Amino acid sequence: MVSDYRRLFDLEALKLDELSLAVLGTAMDGGGRSGNVTLDAGYVYLGQFISHDLTKLRRSEPLPVRHGASEEELQNLVTSSLDLDCVYGSGEEDNNPVVDWDTGKFVLRETIASTVGDMHLKATSSDLPRRENLEAWIPDIRNDDNLITAQLHVLFLKLHNSITDRPAQEPLVGSAKYDNAQKEVSKIFHGIVLYDYLKQVLHEPVYEALIERSEPLLPDEDDFKGPLPLEFSLAAGRFGHSMVRANYRINDYGIDGIKSITELFALSSGGSRLQRDGGLQQKFVVDWDFFFRPNNEESIRNPARPIDSFIGFQVRADEISDKTNLAARNLKRANELGLASAQAIIDAILEAYPEYGENASNGGLGLRKLAAWEFDEDFNVLDEPGISESLKSATPLWFYILGEANYYSGGRRLGPLGSLLLGSAIVGILRPPQGKFEPSSFISSLGGEEKVFTMRDVIDYVRSNEEKQ
Repeated sequence: MVSDYRRLFDLEALKLDELSLAVLGTAMDGGGRSGNVTLDAGYVYLGQFISHDLTKLRRSEPLPVRHGASEEELQNLVTSSLDLDCVYGSGEEDNNPVVDWDTGKFVLRETIASTVGDMHLKATSSDLPRRENLEAWIPDIRNDDNLITAQLHVLFLKLHNSITDRPAQEPLVGSAKYDNAQKEVSKIFHGIVLYDYLKQVLHEPVYEALIERSEPLLPDEDDFKGPLPLEFSLAAGRFGHSMVRANYRINDYGIDGIKSITELFALSSGGSRLQRDGGLQQKFVVDWDFFFRPNNEESIRNPARPIDSFIGFQVRADEISDKTNLAARNLKRANELGLASAQAIIDAILEAYPEYGENASNGGLGLRKLAAWEFDEDFNVLDEPGISESLKSATPLWFYILGEANYYSGGRRLGPLGSLLLGSAIVGILRPPQGKFEPSSFISSLGGEEKVFTMRDVIDYVRSNEEKQ
């Protein structure tokens, strides 16, 4: 049986008892701990969007799963090819987006007209399509678990629709317009992932090697086009949880524009505020200038939290279906599926590639095995009563990746290990047959200028098209 997942490293699983996991998870609950880094918060939610497009793990065996469950027990409910199936679906009848096939456009839901002070805000087509019970009618419902991710999904739907408005050299039927727009959106998305998102979050020497020099850094990188590494799905791909803020300003509508993370959940599928209002009010539509700064602005309106050993937000229990502490849930899942410790993985990498331990100035990546006091120096989470002393030398991979980022950059970007695991997984999926990345492969001429799009370019293009309507 071919599995949807695999382990990059055939190493002994780190087996922790439930008490140690629970104590560590509780200690990581920052409960609104603040802090800023020089990264627009939009990239945190773009990372969630990318992760949703890559992995949705289901186990054939009910919980609890035995330690070191085999890969054959694991199923990925989405494709792991960054083909935007979270937007375009998989072709299955119950997994299709809502499309007007006469025009080739996605159907969007109108918001509810709102009043803010003396201002009357007209309804616009700025919400996800929804069923009668207000559940989002999209291929992957996870993209409506909070308002920001839902609005990001809307942005990609609007990008698609804007492309269908472009004049064609010859008349096209709706399905052809849809297909053409899908190809263009996918190309733009891949360019954003490689040249915008990864550039923002990877350790710079790793980014330069993977993207700028097109060097594979881990063995069997071609295999990444098949089964997805569990080290990505259960650890490296979850670093963004630490960067979520407790509060955001989503637009410029006074107090209505400031939302706690609980309120953002309440404004999504199944959320209490969305249900109470009967839909999304216009005053809650996200202004993307607050999440991806305009090109002429230096200040960041919503900076991300640092990547560190804490989860800095809490969601009121009645707004989420899983009441488990998020940190404890991440730790428990990796423990159940038998990931090796971070230290064991670093030993394996340095044994195969000792040059990665050299500093960047000497052509290396600066990868080394940090002592507990180094990757946890600011927070002393591992000194909490009840946490086993052994965790300081054999640490859960996800927890280590967070602490490593804090050590190397103050939490602004991932460290060497986290970057190797995240970057290699994504780059391996997108690497072209010829092996070398060429920016020209991702150039779009939307808006009259040929370039590789960033998220900021998408926002400006969609906004310009809306202003013409």
